[in-house]
Amino acid sequence: MTKVSAKAFAAFLEERAAKKDGYIMGATGQAPGRLSSRWFSQYSGRQYEKALYWRAHAERVWDCNGLAEGYYADKTGKRVNVRARDNYAAWCGAKGRGLIPPERRVPGAAVFWGTSAAKITHVAFLTRPVDEARPEGDWHMVEARGVLYGVVNTRLLARRPSWWGWMDRYFEYGDPDEGATLTVTGSSVRLREGPGTSYAIAETVKKGARLVPAVPDSWTPVLRGGRCLWIKSDYVKPDTA
Repeated sequence: MTKVSAKAFAAFLEERAAKKDGYIMGATGQAPGRLSSRWFSQYSGRQYEKALYWRAHAERVWDCNGLAEGYYADKTGKRVNVRARDNYAAWCGAKGRGLIPPERRVPGAAVFWGTSAAKITHVAFLTRPVDEARPEGDWHMVEARGVLYGVVNTRLLARRPSWWGWMDRYFEYGDPDEGATLTVTGSSVRLREGPGTSYAIAETVKKGARLVPAVPDSWTPVLRGGRCLWIKSDYVKPDTA
């Protein structure tokens, strides 16, 4: 299964919102001027007028899950046509009910609305933290919100979606060279040149900052006889259950 970068997807979403793309149900990024009239006649009244506006003025049109489908097709040439609830059911490995947990708030994460998993009706996607120093807080999102709105920027804590998921069937979360990350929990923490307060302070980091763990040839702290000792990391490995 070919996977694409969730981080690049998030950047793409912000570009499409900045372009003021439109919304048409069933669309996955088509140029609206090339669509037949049936795409627009599914609406009536004020919604029909807005659909015609998108036809005349938008560069591309999408529906909510069409943002993910269309991006994936752009990158791979493969089309996967599903609804938002199918995204949650089949695309998302890590997923759950309620507001997305702080540790799962990453670029490209999906958030959903619905009274149950089987009745999910809408999806949006996280793009970046409102405060880069506090990734555990509020996030910017992009969503194809409806024909009256188009593709827009919104906020996680204002919209409060009821489900969340990482679309890891088709998207890669985290660049391969990044590996795992650590999140600083103290309000202001010193990074030192070595494992102890006697070592010089290299810099100070704030709460919420993300750090990459040391490379494998660094040292690992272990407890031995009541003392904290250090061993070269390439001579130990985690025990498996």
